[in-house]
Amino acid sequence: RAVYKLPALVVLDEPNASLDADGDAALKRCIAALMEAKRTVVVMAHRPSAISAVNKILMLIDGQQVQFGDKEEVMRQVTPIATARKAE
Repeated sequence: RAVYKLPALVVLDEPNASLDADGDAALKRCIAALMEAKRTVVVMAHRPSAISAVNKILMLIDGQQVQFGDKEEVMRQVTPIATARKAE
């Protein structure tokens, strides 16, 4: 229902929290289709699989922006940050 009539903006909060592998794959296809249709999709997630279909990432820690940019670049930069946070 969230994507009926292809809205200009879709906001998904932990969209894959209760999905199995098939549901997760369907979610990725849906996000890709929305992006192909030139729609803006905002995905808020903790699980990496939820962001596999996105092209930009904004990482927040304690409500503060840590990184923002292309997914591949941000993932390279935040891996050491995330590792350090887990050690705290």
